[in-house]
Amino acid sequence: MLLGAGQVPAAEVQDDAQITAERKACLVCHQMATIAYRDPATGEIRDLHIDRDRFAQSNHAALACTGCHDKDYVRYPHRQGSADEALTCAGCHDDDPKFERYRFKAVEAEFDRSVHVRENPDRQHPGLKQQQLTCFSCHNAHVFRATQPGEAIEQIVQGHNRVCMSCHTAFQDPTQVSHAWLPNRQAHWKAVRCLDCHTQQSASLSHEILPAGQGVRSCDDCHSKGSTLLNQLYSYRSAQTMASQGLLSTAVFNQAYVVGMSRNVLIDRLALGLLGLTLLGLIAHGVGRYRAYPAKRSQA
Repeated sequence: MLLGAGQVPAAEVQDDAQITAERKACLVCHQMATIAYRDPATGEIRDLHIDRDRFAQSNHAALACTGCHDKDYVRYPHRQGSADEALTCAGCHDDDPKFERYRFKAVEAEFDRSVHVRENPDRQHPGLKQQQLTCFSCHNAHVFRATQPGEAIEQIVQGHNRVCMSCHTAFQDPTQVSHAWLPNRQAHWKAVRCLDCHTQQSASLSHEILPAGQGVRSCDDCHSKGSTLLNQLYSYRSAQTMASQGLLSTAVFNQAYVVGMSRNVLIDRLALGLLGLTLLGLIAHGVGRYRAYPAKRSQA
């Protein structure tokens, strides 16, 4: 059965009006919060809901649904096996010059070396039963939005950690003993991404996830002038934004502050100078009072 009136045919989508019409047709059903189906192979309930507002803010909002999905999706009911289509980020973007800077092939290579694949060669997702780990296990293409220069560090951290916690739910329990060695654990989790400690420091794309025992445990790695956070959490910053910070430390950005990394030598010297002057003032005041005491006593 074909889609109803006002919905586009299965022909190639070409202009904005057709794209908009197709997207609306799909969202008629997929914006419903309860839409789902039971996987006949696993018995698992698969959520098919798409948040309309979040999708509108995503990087894929301007695309036609059939730009990624099989053209047979235009027909309803969808053919059996439609969900078996093999989609990857690199499959769409790797040959497009506009996306060269995202280095999708390098991302795939890093992910293949990660603990999620190296210790799980079949890529079976323990929380998703028979589903295999893919880009979309962590990145929902319907809401994905790349980090923008100038975006607040707090928002970046929350967004990235939300992805990790969607599977590693046990870490949301405040009584969890994991990471007990980390001072002010909850404060760290709110200020630093999981992947800043659990990826190879030389892996610029942050997809080579390390086994738990190989994560960063040295305070100096972050709390120092040569902080790894400058190459990871802060690496998205544009030169223009950095230039606007003037004399401020390059790490003091978007209201972010990391003890040690955010030191400014000039401010340190000024603080020491003021402390020295204050100390000299106190000493001078004490000496003055000591020398004036005999004169006051004789007058009494």
